[in-house]
Amino acid sequence: MENDIEKIIANMPKDVILNIMRNNVEKNCETMFKLSYNWRKQHKATNEKIDFAYYMFQQHLANMRAILELSNGIEIYSNHPETKVIEPTTIISIVRSVYERMFIFHCIYVLPETEIEQDILLYLWIIKGLKNRQVGYVPQEFQEKKERERDEINKIIDKIKDYSNRLNIIQEAKDKIIGYAKNKSLTPKGYKYIKNANHVIIDFEEISLSKASEELMGTTFPPIYNYFSMHSHPSYLGTLQFSQLFDKEVNKDFMRTLIVSIALFQGKIISDFVNSVEGVKEIFETLPKEEQENCRMNNQIFQSLKESNEVEQEDS
Repeated sequence: MENDIEKIIANMPKDVILNIMRNNVEKNCETMFKLSYNWRKQHKATNEKIDFAYYMFQQHLANMRAILELSNGIEIYSNHPETKVIEPTTIISIVRSVYERMFIFHCIYVLPETEIEQDILLYLWIIKGLKNRQVGYVPQEFQEKKERERDEINKIIDKIKDYSNRLNIIQEAKDKIIGYAKNKSLTPKGYKYIKNANHVIIDFEEISLSKASEELMGTTFPPIYNYFSMHSHPSYLGTLQFSQLFDKEVNKDFMRTLIVSIALFQGKIISDFVNSVEGVKEIFETLPKEEQENCRMNNQIFQSLKESNEVEQEDS
């Protein structure tokens, strides 16, 4: 049966496959809107942590709508349809943003097992953002705000110290948490608690965005972040590949890869939001069964990537 399906797909025109996947993403966007809109109507007074989960979910939806619009092509010269092209490097930059945000959400809201663990990771993420406004030139009218945010950073570090003392954790791992809170690096990172069989935190691991695929999709999965960056950076290679992508068949293959990636990302993003934010699951379960199954199928395919790449590592 699977071989027959694969043969049918292989013989499909690329335009047909692309449209099927685009429709899949479109339907998932409708599901995301229903979840976010109906959840916010019912939960207006929430805390900062839940609000940011909601904002990140909305950012995903906005990004995916932009990808769908751009995937239809843009007119290089306004009101001249004959100049319409699909410009893939702009799209892949947005896909990379979705991937990065999905990973950060995963680290803050999915991996931790307790509220305190979650809060520490959220605070580390907030500190990174606030520190970005502490460097470089700041106009005089914003100096007071800069000083307030510097005080806020110090207060958050104190909170992290306090929360770390409440964890079941060894001193070395606790020192790592405090060290990352004080670190001057401005690049967003993911973090992961490493526990022993007795659920004691024995290490605190920092995960760069370039290593995110190992956490999300298994250690043997190709470096997808590098793939996204390679096409979006203003390098010789990025420009060369940009020029080659305007071959119609290459362009369609590339767009299919991006749209399939987004469809699979949507499966995880929706699943994580449903399972991490109180009240979303109840709304999800009121949606038509077809919508629920489509989301679950995309997430199952995404999760199977990690399972297959972990099995592959064990066998090697």
